[in-house]
Amino acid sequence: MNISDILERQTEQSGETPCVFINNEMWTRNDLNRKVWQAASIIYAHGVRPGDVVAQSFISLSNQLVAMLATARLGATVFSLAPHTPEIRQRELLNTLQAKFLATDLTDHHCADITTILVKSEENSDSRPFMNNDPSIRANNPNAPWIIVTGSGSTGKRKLLPITHEQQWNRLQAGLEWLPYSKNDTLHSLVHLDYYFAKQRYLEAILKGAAIELVNSRTSPLHASVLYGTVFHVEQFLMALPQSVKGHMEHLTALMIGGSPVSPALRERIRERLCSKLYILYGTNECHTTCRTSLNEVYGIPGNVGRPHQGFTLQIVDNNDEPQPADKAGHIRIRSSATIDGYLHDEEATARAFRNGWFYPGDLGRMTPDGQLIHLGRSDDMMIMNGINIYPAEIEQIIASHPDVHDAVALPLKHAVHQDIPVCAIVLKKNSAITERKLLDFTRERLGPHAPHRIFILDSIPRNEQGKPVRIELQKLIAARQPYASGTTNMSTETGSHNIGIPKGRQLQKLLTCSFIMPQNPDMVTLDLWLNKVLDNDLKEHDDRRFPGANSAPPETRQWLWRCLQLSRLLLQAGRAAVFDPPGIIACTQKNITSRKWNAVVSIPLIDDFPNAMYDVALKTSFSLAGWAAVHEPEGDNLNHFFDTIQQRVIEPLSKVLPVGKSTFPVLQTAYGMGIPFRHLGGGVFQLGWGANARRMDRSTTEIDSAMGAKLSQSKVLTTRLLQSAGLPAPQHAVVPTHEKALLAAKKIGWPVVVKPADRDRGEGVSVDITNNDALKKAFNLARNLSPSKQVIVERQVPGICHRLFIANGKLLYAVKRLPLSVTGNGSMTVAELISAEWNAQQSKPPWKRTEIRPLDQMALDSIAEAGLRPDSVPENGRLVPLRKIESTQWGGVDEEVMDRIHPENLRIAIEAASLFGLHVAGLDIITSDIAKPWYQNGAIINEVNFAPLFGGGEISRQHIPVFLRDFMKGSGRIPVDVFSGGTSALNASLQQWEALRKKGVQAYLTNAEKTFSPSGKPLIMPFKSTYLRVRALALSAKVEAIVIALQSDEFLDSGLPLEFVETVTIFDEPLISFSNPGKQVSPERLKSLQILLKNWRTTDHINP
Repeated sequence: MNISDILERQTEQSGETPCVFINNEMWTRNDLNRKVWQAASIIYAHGVRPGDVVAQSFISLSNQLVAMLATARLGATVFSLAPHTPEIRQRELLNTLQAKFLATDLTDHHCADITTILVKSEENSDSRPFMNNDPSIRANNPNAPWIIVTGSGSTGKRKLLPITHEQQWNRLQAGLEWLPYSKNDTLHSLVHLDYYFAKQRYLEAILKGAAIELVNSRTSPLHASVLYGTVFHVEQFLMALPQSVKGHMEHLTALMIGGSPVSPALRERIRERLCSKLYILYGTNECHTTCRTSLNEVYGIPGNVGRPHQGFTLQIVDNNDEPQPADKAGHIRIRSSATIDGYLHDEEATARAFRNGWFYPGDLGRMTPDGQLIHLGRSDDMMIMNGINIYPAEIEQIIASHPDVHDAVALPLKHAVHQDIPVCAIVLKKNSAITERKLLDFTRERLGPHAPHRIFILDSIPRNEQGKPVRIELQKLIAARQPYASGTTNMSTETGSHNIGIPKGRQLQKLLTCSFIMPQNPDMVTLDLWLNKVLDNDLKEHDDRRFPGANSAPPETRQWLWRCLQLSRLLLQAGRAAVFDPPGIIACTQKNITSRKWNAVVSIPLIDDFPNAMYDVALKTSFSLAGWAAVHEPEGDNLNHFFDTIQQRVIEPLSKVLPVGKSTFPVLQTAYGMGIPFRHLGGGVFQLGWGANARRMDRSTTEIDSAMGAKLSQSKVLTTRLLQSAGLPAPQHAVVPTHEKALLAAKKIGWPVVVKPADRDRGEGVSVDITNNDALKKAFNLARNLSPSKQVIVERQVPGICHRLFIANGKLLYAVKRLPLSVTGNGSMTVAELISAEWNAQQSKPPWKRTEIRPLDQMALDSIAEAGLRPDSVPENGRLVPLRKIESTQWGGVDEEVMDRIHPENLRIAIEAASLFGLHVAGLDIITSDIAKPWYQNGAIINEVNFAPLFGGGEISRQHIPVFLRDFMKGSGRIPVDVFSGGTSALNASLQQWEALRKKGVQAYLTNAEKTFSPSGKPLIMPFKSTYLRVRALALSAKVEAIVIALQSDEFLDSGLPLEFVETVTIFDEPLISFSNPGKQVSPERLKSLQILLKNWRTTDHINP
């Protein structure tokens, strides 16, 4: 048996049928066979005999195909050597294989001690006398392998796979049963012919009687009706397609993908944008393609790679090689006559992978009860965290199912305590702005403790041509994205030195004393599971840390305290307290050596006008909850207890003393990330920035918003009148006190109508689609009961959906279509099951992070019925199932971004309305059936003008906060601040700097603890003798463009720093006066501590002798 005989047989049966398409040329089977015989004669003439290894390196694919079959015909062994292979690597491979010949079409390609054979199929002609077919040169039953394939190994050592003619023949015969195309098709491999599976696919097609098409990477196939490729190639196709193109390759008979996992999201994109006839292949070079999906199952279970072919036995076994039942994960093993016997020159790898007649590919999987293989990734990629097996493929399949994720690879970060910490590298789809936090929540809802602990958003994931991730490169990318440890500590090794810093100045710090009881043998792992449910935290912040003054405490005590402080920060954030810098441990001491009680000094970000008692409550609650959580699993009733405790002890009391609106927290969080300082002025009002560059906000409102416009917009009646007076499209309505008048109004306006309270917001009490008196009466009673004034609006219902246009500074910031609260179909679950699943997922979240989803109620049943569905209906994949008739703040909803679709006329009326009311920030609600059409064509109206619209409540809204702040603020909001520390020299230098700024026309102020001077040179009288308080006061004044500080005492060691950032710090080595003991000099120790504090404060510094 000789593998090239497949061509001889096809020639005898259908010699003149098309066999190979090459650009504009076509070869019949006779043509190809003749060229193979001619090339075989050339190669034979150069001394090649059965058993010789012939390395092959070609530019032309047609030359490569001919040389490959010719070499096999002679009984010699093919070994592909890509032209771009480094020279050192070439020599190493050729020496290992003892190759004596190199077949090539490159005239200048030579290797030392290797005979070069030039093979060019286009130059082979019958006119050359030595090219006559000589059947005697054909090897009948070659003993040598027909090809040696290179493969990668987990140890980094390359494997060499010898495939015999018989094994290859068995592979080709198997393909006749499962290949999803016919002899009338033409196949093209997107994988280069240098790779074995491309050779395999072409040989299968020839045996099947189909044609093949060879084109280079810069040319698209013209004749192919079947494509084979990897994820890498398909992604290249998709990226090249315009976004609007759908079904680009629907003409294909089949699109086969193998070589690497194909995520559910990619399968869906292929179905939508390329073609629906998708087949996923699973196999290895060692044992051939073993499984293939069917068309009716390929879009089903994530990770599904189909069923084993006839002649292939596949089992899932445990670590002891015991077969596992359906749905139990384990190691994949395969047995067939197509499997190679072992690796060349590698007995160790052979013994590991080939055992008792089985091949172990090193893959993990499970079988479904109906016989489908679910691929779970590589066993050498499997992660073990805290003794739990975590499969990368399981993470990848879930994260890739998210609509914003384009590509994903899961991998471990090594940890001294927890072993493998699962993380995931992802690439987002174009224009997506989803956050790591949102994606982590998505995976944790579906995977629980198996979810990744970090998600790294990359521009691309490095993959080889087979589509497999290049993990070494990926690890480097992730390492580069790992931020340095935040907080106050610059870590080194446990036994090394430690540079203890001061908080980096993004938030001012408040020092607090606390005490806690150290539990005996606390379960840190269980506590971490709790923290991961509620903390937006980097994992490294849970690692063992060392802090100034705390080095004597055992590592376990420091770890415990650190986790409790992280929890306290979470508790404050849950109550919308803007504490973003991580807490720090300043000191930690034991009461006595036999006591489990510890005293600590800690730092937490400072919030002005915030009661100290709330800091204490957060700390005490965190110690109490941590002790409880460490001995309770984060599930079921335990979750409810944990969340209820936080709600009752922290969030509710905090809301009474810090009335921060929902919009304020995300705005401050974004400002923090942008390096914009902020300060609470009281009553939930914050100043962003300092002095002349400062701005002030309360929720989404700014100091520029008109108070009169705010008053007008808060009345639906006044809003409508003003819009109508200005010639803008407004609602047609009537305000009525009784049901009888409501009926008259409805008849006059015309059914259907909308009924709502005249003086409520958030969509409370709003009823739509009112078409008769019975429904009107019910809606009226609901609205009247909710109205403080007992006045009800009856309004003509405009067809369409509410669109929110967020206007800021006379420009559109973003726009969304506000769809009602919904669940999304997946094609397999009923509506009731979808709602139940989403409800259960939300219950595992803290209440302050949940959506408004709830179990089926009457309003949901009505909305579902109106959509033509029932609770037991199974909506198709991707279909939104509404649970309310309209979106409202009360019930929530689904936002769809429409910023790029707004008709200019609709944008004009929105901006006009915001200006009419004098609002710098406004939420304009336009009811329209199509926002892309002008309002006057479809009867759209401005339904509401919202003062202080919710900002940052949804993902689309949050992603536009940085744009808003860049437009709203003057740069970072900071003004230049120069600090001079020392005695007389520092005072003189500060005077010089102040004078220099004044000469430039800068409104600069000079201050020390005693005096403050304005730009005019006159003293500015203040009622306190404190540099800290004077600087804080200047930062509140809109007149101040720069501050120069002469620091002549150690005040800041006790008061803390007055500002988060300064421009420069200049330190003079001179004695300082003690702030607490005027007349005494500061001790050398305190002086050194102050200098360290100042150095860590500055942006740039100058140290003068």
